[in-house]
Amino acid sequence: MALTVLDPVLAAPDRKDLMETLTAWLDSDSGSTTEIAEILYCHRNTVRNRLDRVSRLTGRSLHRPADVAALYAGVRALELRPR
Repeated sequence: MALTVLDPVLAAPDRKDLMETLTAWLDSDSGSTTEIAEILYCHRNTVRNRLDRVSRLTGRSLHRPADVAALYAGVRALELRPR
């Protein structure tokens, strides 16, 4: 179930950037796009665009706690999956 949430993101050609940005956002204490941009060495609008793309692809809102929990579970499940 958790991985299914991220299937559309994992199928995207820019999946590496999207997953890196989503993971950084989920790991952030503040959720600040400026902070995440500094960590990823990109512009904060790039962070916003990537997060918006994740939302569109998954149909999950980053403003709804249940949706964020589902995305978080998906990211953590991927980390636990054998390669």
